[in-house]
Amino acid sequence: MAVMKKAPPRLVLLTGFGPFPGVERNASGLLVRKLAAAAKQRFEEYRFETAILATHWETGPAALAAVQTSRNHLLALHFGVSRQARGFVIETVGRNERRDAEDAAGCRPQSSCISENGPARLFTPLPATGIVARLTVAGLAATTSDDAGGYLCNAIFYQSLTHSLAQNGASRAGFIHIPADLGEPGAELSMDDGVRGGLEILAACLDQLGRVDT
Repeated sequence: MAVMKKAPPRLVLLTGFGPFPGVERNASGLLVRKLAAAAKQRFEEYRFETAILATHWETGPAALAAVQTSRNHLLALHFGVSRQARGFVIETVGRNERRDAEDAAGCRPQSSCISENGPARLFTPLPATGIVARLTVAGLAATTSDDAGGYLCNAIFYQSLTHSLAQNGASRAGFIHIPADLGEPGAELSMDDGVRGGLEILAACLDQLGRVDT
């Protein structure tokens, strides 16, 4: 009698950041841990992994590269904070540029670009407008953006999109900015709102992957 082999786990990577100048409490790092725990209950056929990346020009991207090359993730969702965000900001474009700004270690980027021979822009394959629609129905403020900035958020996004491109679409990448004060007393969005919105984002992305798989 043939033994049925168990299907390999369908892996999803969730990343946030540690502190950086001006942001001692990074809500993105707090959110992804809570979101992963909630996602395991809702999406039982997937396995969720988290990584908190140092807000450092060299070690942050290097840590992400190490995780992505050691695993076959179907989806990588990256979260970062923005002082301008009033809700969920779904980034659609990663740019091959780095702003001359100090990271958490007081270092500045060694060059103004992320990849010397890389394209100027890379676009997320995730359903950004569909994500915004789901969040809006859920009563959560959301918008799309075509400018993830020139700091570590954009650097991580561009690198992850580059990895996705190298995998011929087998791995998909997205970046979401959340309010820097998420979960703080008096903030417009609570941490529970963050988790609830994160689950809606995951649902939209996994639904798209399901349609592609079939």
